[in-house]
Parts: sequence; C-alpha cells; structure tokens
Amino acid sequence: MKGSILNFDIQSSTGIISAEDGNRYNFLSSDFQTSNVNPEQGLTVDFEINENNAIVIFVIKSEEAFADVKHEAAGMLTHYVNAFRNYATFSGRVSRSGFWYYQLIGFIVSILLTVISAGILGLVYSLAAMIPTIAIGTRRLHDTNRSGWWQLLFLIPIIGVIILVIFWAGKTKAEQNKFDLISK
Repeated sequence: MKGSILNFDIQSSTGIISAEDGNRYNFLSSDFQTSNVNPEQGLTVDFEINENNAIVIFVIKSEEAFADVKHEAAGMLTHYVNAFRNYATFSGRVSRSGFWYYQLIGFIVSILLTVISAGILGLVYSLAAMIPTIAIGTRRLHDTNRSGWWQLLFLIPIIGVIILVIFWAGKTKAEQNKFDLISK
C-alpha cells in the first residue's frame, strides 16, 4: 500500500503513515527498508500492513530526489544560456552534457516557437541560433580532439550527419590538446 509519513519521533523511533485507503498506520524506524534515507514527515512510502502497523517500508519519492531533478534542470538551462553568452566563440571546448543539453533545449524552444507562431518565430529563432549552434558544435569537436571543420560533413546527406553525431557523442579527450584546456 502507498501512503505519506505524517509524523516521526526520533526519540521513540516511531511514526504514523497516512495511507491511500484513508487509514493511519503506526511504524517503527526498524521497519524502514530504504537505506540512506531517514523517516521524516512528507516522504511518500510503500509498505505492507500487519494489523494496524506499517511494516517493510520503502521510500517512493523524497524531497532530495526532487531537489536533484531541480538541480539537473537548472544545469541544463545553464548550458543553454552559456552557449548564447559565447555566441560566436569557436575556440575552446565544451563537455558532452553541455553540448547535448544545448541541443535538447534548442530543439524544444524551436518547436514551441514554431507551433505558437505558425513558423515565423521558429524561423527567426533558428536563424539567431545558427551561429551559436555551429560554435558549440566546433567546441564539442575540439573536446574530442578534432577540428571544427569536420562539421562540413553536414554537406554529405545522411552519412555526414551520422558521422558527426558519433563524433559529438564521443568521449572527452582528458589530456590537454591543441584546441584548449580540459573541459569542465
């Protein structure tokens, strides 16, 4: 059964869970099965019932997990904004995550703008994003120890794009190379 912890007393190591069936069940901290998470008010849990007691309790979602998701989303937006801050910077390097987050958010923004304005804003955005997209692609290639000129493979239909995606997805060359310092 699923429920939410209403209260937990550290001194007595006991608590109360409000279950989805509308009942409340007592529990002991020793019945808590999820490691690295302590029982606390507000946690969503899954548990078994033994009379009026909750036993074999597992955390389903915690505030820490939600905080991790918020932190990851903020990181994605940071990579996107940084790409526009370095609008026409073709030197240096960018990490795999920085490159792919930029591509993902750019794709979503382009789709939304196209849908909202019947294509006009999507086209304007695509033109505005062309230079930073080429620049971040160049910096990603630098991170794999390749020249940005490899992006000319786009001129070869299908095969060129596949080769570029493989290059962009490649591992970072951790050693310092001719293109700049190690990426962050």
